Amino acid sequence: MRFFRKIHEVDSWVMLRIRTRYWRLVFSSFGRRSAVLGRITVVGPSRVRIGDHVTLNEGVIINAQQSLDIGNHVAISPGAMLLTGGLVFEGRMRTDRPHEHKPIVIRDGAWICAGAIVLGGVTVGEDSIVAAGAVVREDVPPRTLVGGVPARPIKSLNIETV
Repeated sequence: MRFFRKIHEVDSWVMLRIRTRYWRLVFSSFGRRSAVLGRITVVGPSRVRIGDHVTLNEGVIINAQQSLDIGNHVAISPGAMLLTGGLVFEGRMRTDRPHEHKPIVIRDGAWICAGAIVLGGVTVGEDSIVAAGAVVREDVPPRTLVGGVPARPIKSLNIETV
């Protein structure tokens, strides 16, 4: 039993290395010690810039029709979605809804929790947390916890930077 557990651990480590090396080649930039910890879906990888010490977990969906910049020390949890594009809805007939693309910026130290959705035109501030399942359509101030649909500030975070 112990033997099979060791094989699984080695296999997982090898797949992590292969997956990370693949995305390092495909993304516009991919920082040091960043990792892809599972299968992810990416549209427009050449428009994605990833900083140092970033983790992208299983099931993350990135739709980069416009630029997507992820800072250093960022965690993106399983099932999170980063969507730079969408339809213009207000005041339009259903046959006349053009696509709209806006960049996303995620600053250093941010954490996008499981199942959260960040829409185009949003900047997530330094050391901020987007709660699980939140839908972010407006900028998130630095060191702020946001949650809900649509995301609203829940509390300020007292985080000391080193």
